Amino acid sequence: MNCKITKFSWTEATSNTKTGKTSGSGTAGLIVIGVGCLAFLGGVTLYFLEKEGGDNIILHSLGLITVGSGLLGVRKHKDGIEKSNTEENKENIQKLHS
Repeated sequence: MNCKITKFSWTEATSNTKTGKTSGSGTAGLIVIGVGCLAFLGGVTLYFLEKEGGDNIILHSLGLITVGSGLLGVRKHKDGIEKSNTEENKENIQKLHS
């Protein structure tokens, strides 16, 4: 497999590989990760300024980042399941006809 990546594309990061349509879970994942990163930076700032609640903000922002990463992963995992299901279905149909 020859993979040459020359530039980053936000549309490819948020679209399904099979249909090319914008993925809701991919878009939501990127937004949640962005919000989590901003909250993490805010929490670190509060923590170093010795204000209350900075550690809780850091903890919850890491949870947001994890959820966003999960949403991105679900999109890729779902595409793989659909691909494997169609291959299995074709094999089963061929077995039934023979």
